[in-house]
Amino acid sequence: MSDEIDKELDSLVEQLKESNSNNKKIEQSPEIFSLSPDELEQFVINNSGKLIVQSIRILDDVKDYMAAAGDPDSLSSLSELIRASSTAIETLNKIVVQDKRTKTTLTAKQMDINAKAIDVAHDPSKLMGTREEMFKKIITDAEVIDHPDVTLDQEDQQK
Repeated sequence: MSDEIDKELDSLVEQLKESNSNNKKIEQSPEIFSLSPDELEQFVINNSGKLIVQSIRILDDVKDYMAAAGDPDSLSSLSELIRASSTAIETLNKIVVQDKRTKTTLTAKQMDINAKAIDVAHDPSKLMGTREEMFKKIITDAEVIDHPDVTLDQEDQQK
């Protein structure tokens, strides 16, 4: 009977050693991860959404068990899961808000450009130019006005 137990223990030890070596091999071969900025954004959005859905499912499945067990470690783990889920949701929300803000800003700028293009249309009754060009135009187009000498009224002379 002792030999049987020894064989079973040896078998278990061998299985653990193999499992350990397999785990080390997996840890030692990291996956090469390379994405373009557009792919990275889509990757973050997809995986964040997936993470949120999974964590909410886990919360639904585990919360009753955790509350009934009352184990401090379990409750701590549950609170960490809730915090991680809320942080992931907040991050996704920030991405959505930033995307909307960017689109709104681009739309407003485009509207501003379109409005300026309408105002710039040349109207022959309007003069366009720099300040210096306007002063030169005023001086060259100036007409001398002959004005008869004006005599001052008695009230103006007293002042």
